[in-house]
Amino acid sequence: VCSSDLCSQLINPSNHERDKITIAIFHHPFDFFNIHENNDYTRRTITSEYVSNHSHVILAGHTHNKTIVKPDRKYNRAWFFVCGASIYDSTYDNNFSIYKINIRERELRRMSYQFNPVQEIWEEKIDKSGYFLE
Repeated sequence: VCSSDLCSQLINPSNHERDKITIAIFHHPFDFFNIHENNDYTRRTITSEYVSNHSHVILAGHTHNKTIVKPDRKYNRAWFFVCGASIYDSTYDNNFSIYKINIRERELRRMSYQFNPVQEIWEEKIDKSGYFLE
């Protein structure tokens, strides 16, 4: 159970479809968490499940994928996006995304860009999917 003042900013899981849109940001993706934070071996609340149930969008980095990765839903709740690396060197497939949320429609759109080291330009990668925050 969360008891800090920050927890008041999290959404109520029973009101996930209507509560304020909440974004969680982590440096590490869930698979870098301690095994006890992803499994219920003890009575401890599973961190990944708790965050997924109390937010709509989760952004994580660290792995800096060379390609743009489609998001997945965690615990049937939050959209989980793994972010890229925008600067590494001129030969690396750098990428980054810009996220836009339509609050009224509760929809997230992502505009992603990937660096083309041959032409030395940023290319927009179209993601036609809308991700509904329900």
